[in-house]
Amino acid sequence: MNLSGTSRNTPVNAEEGGVDTRPSPEDFLAVAQEEERKKTRGELTLYLGYAAGVGKTYAMLLDALQRKAEGKDVVIGYVETHGRVETDALAARLPGIPTRSVTYLGMALRNRISTRSSPGDRKL
Repeated sequence: MNLSGTSRNTPVNAEEGGVDTRPSPEDFLAVAQEEERKKTRGELTLYLGYAAGVGKTYAMLLDALQRKAEGKDVVIGYVETHGRVETDALAARLPGIPTRSVTYLGMALRNRISTRSSPGDRKL
């Protein structure tokens, strides 16, 4: 919201005929409420690509680093870099949730370590 508008046109001094063009308290309240809403509301960005190797993960990591530089809390939940050196280098610059390997039916599976359980969680 732009606070430079003339939302309060009341005389400042009737003798001088001036007009008060300062923002009203309601304008400041609206701006404060919008800033507060932005603090508590999440944001979702989708990275779409037609094929593997077009740069979705790389772009996502670059955006994450930018947000981290802006002071936002950024953590990698899970990333598959497919051994790409440049992508590995970007991922190494961000904190991540630890993963563990679990062997199930002869296959090694990588899973994030969760601190809370959900109804669908099962111990392997």
